Amino acid sequence: MYEKTRHGYPLDLYREVSMLSKFHPNGRFLEIGAGSGIASREIYNYFGKKMVLLEPSATFFEQLNRKFNDNKNIEIINSSFEAYQSREKFDIIFAASSFHWIQSKTKYKMLSNLLASDGLLVIYCNYYNIADKCLQKEIAKINQEHGNIHLFDVQSQEQQILEQIQELNRTSYFKILKSNRYVCNRIYDISNFQSFIRTSVKIVNHSDNYYNDIINVIKQRENQEVNIQITTSLLVARKTKQ
Repeated sequence: MYEKTRHGYPLDLYREVSMLSKFHPNGRFLEIGAGSGIASREIYNYFGKKMVLLEPSATFFEQLNRKFNDNKNIEIINSSFEAYQSREKFDIIFAASSFHWIQSKTKYKMLSNLLASDGLLVIYCNYYNIADKCLQKEIAKINQEHGNIHLFDVQSQEQQILEQIQELNRTSYFKILKSNRYVCNRIYDISNFQSFIRTSVKIVNHSDNYYNDIINVIKQRENQEVNIQITTSLLVARKTKQ
């Protein structure tokens, strides 16, 4: 369900990362919080490099093993980033819609220690918004009625992006090389939209009443479709010399 309703990431994103990177012949990539492997497959298909995928969830870990079972270039480890240790250095560390889960206060030092000289930290995330302004207002009203939930909240998303940039700028371990955004639209029928919001971490702990209120608004629309604007935020930072 999750992978069916979640959009992948733009090819141009990987092109930009490629232009900024300095690959070593036998270098490897690390992905933090690989999830169901949406970005993992994209990264491997584009770069063709050996990869280590970290995933703390047992469910997603099993999915990753099934997906990459025949790929000897991809190693999958059932671990959080905080618990992971490696003597080997990586050319690039990717975090696709997962960086916000890292809680460690020393995460940038840990990331720096895992990267080779001139290695890159690539942080990117998809943000989903309602393209139809009238529908966006209706859902915003439902969010407010059910306890100020931030589903499809543009202001909250912008704040998250800004805070990530500010946090990276404050650390001495990295220097931002690139900040970019990519925008596209995707039409969800009511079935896919139901699956989408059911798998949103912003509402999984809320009541069925909230979920039903949103679905009822969609059912009242003539075509029962939702035009979702997907904004992909990209941050690329290079490891600095300490």
